[in-house]
This record gives sequence, C-alpha cells and structure tokens, in this order.
Amino acid sequence: MEIKKLVFAVVVCQLAGVLGSLLTSPQIPTWYATLQKPGFSPPNWLFAPVWIILFALMGISTYLVWNKGLGNREVKISLFIFGI
Repeated sequence: MEIKKLVFAVVVCQLAGVLGSLLTSPQIPTWYATLQKPGFSPPNWLFAPVWIILFALMGISTYLVWNKGLGNREVKISLFIFGI
C-alpha cells in the first residue's frame, strides 16, 4: 500500500467536503432550520461526523481505484468522472 497516495486521496476528498460546507453552512439557519422534519430525522450534531466519515470513505475508494494504475483507461475515466 502506498500510504502517501492514500493520505492524498483522503485529504483531497476532505477538502472538497470543507469547501461544500463553507458554501452551504450559511443556509442552515435560514431554510434548513425551517423544514418540517420527521420524528426519525437524526439530531443536528450527527451530521458533521457522518459527512467526515463519508468523505473519508470516498477518499479510500478513490485510492483503491487510483491504485489500479493510471495506465489503465478505465481508471483514468473513473477518476475524471469522480473529479468532476
């Protein structure tokens, strides 16, 4: 396993999550807080750890695809589509 590639993939995905958070967090007190949510909706404090785990798993998945080799056409296409 190439630990540098794994760390890079996870960090890039986490940075994408941070960017998305910066763009959407100003909207939380306005429209999201006013939504009528069902009784089974998770508490607000749970969203941050779940998103962090989700983006970490996306980074691990990216690493697993990347590790197949950039010489592989399908790997290049997959990473390109994921990057978009």
